[in-house]
Amino acid sequence: MRFLLISLGVLLAAVISGHFLLADTGFVIVGFHGRVLRTSAVFFAILAVLAATVLYFFLRFCIGLWQSPGSVREWFRRRRLKRAQESLSAGLLALSCGEWPRAEKLLSRSAAHSAHPLLHYLGAARAAQAQQAGDRRERYLRLAQAEGKSAEQAVWMTRAETAAQAGDWETMRAALNRLIEIDGDHGPTLRLQLVYHHARGEWAEVVALCKRLRRHREVPRGQLEQWEAEAVGRLLNSGGAAVAGPALADAWGKLTRDLRRNPVLMGWYARALNAAGKPDAALKAVRQALAKTWRGDLVRLYGEINSSDGIEQLRHAEDWLAGHPGDADLLLTIGELCVRNGLWGKARSYLEELIQKAPTPLAHRLLAETLEQLGEREAALRAHRRGLLLATTAPGTQTRLPAKT
Repeated sequence: MRFLLISLGVLLAAVISGHFLLADTGFVIVGFHGRVLRTSAVFFAILAVLAATVLYFFLRFCIGLWQSPGSVREWFRRRRLKRAQESLSAGLLALSCGEWPRAEKLLSRSAAHSAHPLLHYLGAARAAQAQQAGDRRERYLRLAQAEGKSAEQAVWMTRAETAAQAGDWETMRAALNRLIEIDGDHGPTLRLQLVYHHARGEWAEVVALCKRLRRHREVPRGQLEQWEAEAVGRLLNSGGAAVAGPALADAWGKLTRDLRRNPVLMGWYARALNAAGKPDAALKAVRQALAKTWRGDLVRLYGEINSSDGIEQLRHAEDWLAGHPGDADLLLTIGELCVRNGLWGKARSYLEELIQKAPTPLAHRLLAETLEQLGEREAALRAHRRGLLLATTAPGTQTRLPAKT
C-alpha cells in the first residue's frame, strides 16, 4: 500500500512537471574557470539525479568496506552459535541413548561458543562418569562451576550424583555438605542424602530422611515406604544401644501405623524383643503378624522363641493347623515345640508327617533326638544317617535314602 502511494505521488509530480516543461523547457548556465556551459533544465535535472544516485551508492560501498570486519566477525559468531546449539541437541540425544563417548565429544567441543555452556559441561561430566573417567568428570564440573554462582547448586548436584554412581562416598559426602549449605530442605538434595545413608547402612538417618521426604515428591511413596521399612528393620535387628531395653518400645511406637502393621517389620520387631529378653512379647508380636499375613519365616520364628509357657505356645501352633493343614513350616515348628516340651510321642507323629511331605536335615535331627528319648536307638541312628545324607547332598541332586525298616 505504501509503495502504491509513493508511485502515484511520483507519477503525479511527473505529469505536473511535464506540463510546465512543455510550455517552457528553460535553460541552465554553469560557469567554471572562465568557461560557460549552457544546457536545458531537463537535461541538467536528469544529470543531477544520476550524479546523486552514483554518489549514494559510492558512499554505501565505502561504509560497507569500513564495517566489513565487524560484519564478518558477527557472521562467524552466529555460525559458531548455531553449530554449538546443534552440538548441544545432538549431545543430549546421544547422552539419553547411552552413547557416552559421542555425547562427551559433542558436548565438550562447542561449549565455549554456546549460549548455554553450563548444559554442555554438566552433560559432558555425566558422560565422562559413565565411562569411569573421574578426572575428566571433575574437569568439566570445574568449568561448569566457573560459569557463575547461579550454577553452583546444579554443579554440586551433578557432582553428588556422579560420585554416587562411582561409589565415591567421600566426594559425595562433601558435595552433600555443600548442597545442605545452599538449601537444606531441597527435595532432590534430601533424596541424594537418602541414597548416601542407605548405601552406607546408616539406618537411623534413613528413617529420619524418609519422614522429611514425605513432604516432597522426589521419591515414589511405595519406594519410600520400602526403604523406611528396611531401615527400621535393620535398626531393630542391630542389637545396638539405640534399640535395647526401653528404647525398643519407644522406637517401635514412633513408627507410623502402616509400618507397625507391616508383617515383615513385625517379624523384625519380634526378633528384637526376643533378643532383648522379652519372649512373651515377641510371641504376641508374631501372632499379630501371622493374623495379617501367613508367612513361613514368621511361623519358623514362632518356634524359635522360648516362652515362659511352652504348652500354651504349642497350643496356639496346633490351632493354626486347622487353617493350614500340612504346612511344612508349621509342622516343623510344632515338632520343635513338642521336642522342647518333652512330648515325644506327639513330636514323632508331627515330624514323621513332615518328613513324608518335605524332608529336611533339621527334621531328621529332631526325629533322631525324639527316637533316642523313646529308646529306639537303631531308628534314631537311621534318622541321623538320613539327615546327614540329605545335608551333604548337592541341591538338585536326587538321592536314594535308605529304606525304612
